[in-house]
Amino acid sequence: MKFSELKRQDLYAGPKKQNGIVKFILTTATKIVYGGDKVKYVYERMDHPDFEEPHIVLCNHMNRLDFLFLTSKLRRKRKFNYVISIDGVMDADVTIFLQEFIMRNYGAIIKRKFTNDLRLVKNIKKSVKELKQDMIMYPEARYTLEGRLSLLPESLGKMIKLFGIPVETCTMHGNYIRTPQWHKRKIKDKFPLVANIKGLLTKEEIASLSIEEINTKIKEALYFNEYDFVKEQRIKITDERRAEGLHRILYQCPCCEKEFSMASGETSIWCKECNTKWNYNEDATLSCINKEDSFTSVTDWFDWERANVIKQIEEGTYHFEDDVNVYGLPNTKKWIKLGRGKLIHDINEGLHLVYNDGEKDVDVIRKPIEMNSCHIEYDYRKCGDCLDISTDNDTFFVNPVNFDNVLTKFHFATEEIYKYHKNKIKK
Repeated sequence: MKFSELKRQDLYAGPKKQNGIVKFILTTATKIVYGGDKVKYVYERMDHPDFEEPHIVLCNHMNRLDFLFLTSKLRRKRKFNYVISIDGVMDADVTIFLQEFIMRNYGAIIKRKFTNDLRLVKNIKKSVKELKQDMIMYPEARYTLEGRLSLLPESLGKMIKLFGIPVETCTMHGNYIRTPQWHKRKIKDKFPLVANIKGLLTKEEIASLSIEEINTKIKEALYFNEYDFVKEQRIKITDERRAEGLHRILYQCPCCEKEFSMASGETSIWCKECNTKWNYNEDATLSCINKEDSFTSVTDWFDWERANVIKQIEEGTYHFEDDVNVYGLPNTKKWIKLGRGKLIHDINEGLHLVYNDGEKDVDVIRKPIEMNSCHIEYDYRKCGDCLDISTDNDTFFVNPVNFDNVLTKFHFATEEIYKYHKNKIKK
């Protein structure tokens, strides 16, 4: 059967009342597997009557443990729904034949990443207003790459203002340091884990605030910087492989400015072009070994790379083009290998993927203004670094063939091209 003829995921399926038996089983399993991970919960304003009612819970996102820690303790006495991407369902640690059934009965609302989905807005309203359940959301829609809050959608404030539903925030600390996305393995050291739980917006406050003020309050409440957390908690990362994978986010050498020339291993990161080498220290700082220090902070290096991408966009020189391996995800049953395709990304046209469905070439186009960010995965499912491209009916994961370690730059470019066109529209 051709890919175009496969049954697509039903995204119109509304939220379900959480099944108490499924919740008990998953909560118990989580406690058994992760019971040794101690989390300190810090509460603020949660005694307000509005937070005794069903409300929205907004959380930051570092890795899958964020959700497990939140739901296993804080929501054990409350029923909830939560938003999960279609690939997130595929990543669940349950049998392929039962995963959607289990996730849906646990409260999942399935969607495709970075698509404008009005069905989701309706489902959020139904969850809180009709089913009388809390609604858990991760508005960043992907894991943080460098340990700080990612871009939040502007539509978040509009939705909250429209519904007038109280907002709670949960800001986790510690998960990124022990399992950063660029590392792909759990650091052996034991670190403190902290969850700051705050009753952020009451119904009365939502009514009195503008959309911009609501968005600002959410951003301030969810803000985190894991490298600041390391300093504050005096954390020491003694793992002898702690720098492994760091080149995935620090892809450009600050000395020779060569892109995609970096490599990493054990406790070091270095440039293959000019041989400059840095140590990733136990306090998560950087120190140059064989030249003058350029960056001592991972986040400063990361911001410098983004600034270089912004410059390329402003000068009109940014362009990416490569052959890609294409994998399709029409539903939650299985990944479909679609073979080779071509991916083009530029300032004016946005993202353009071409693949063959077995009969003809198919074009997937996402205009610059349609994607405020993108989801990337390093070494995903042993397919290499993959970019997630979603439309209303399809999700594709594409793996560049001829270029290595380009997706962090792609992530920068998607966000900055969106901002570039958004500013042009405002002007």
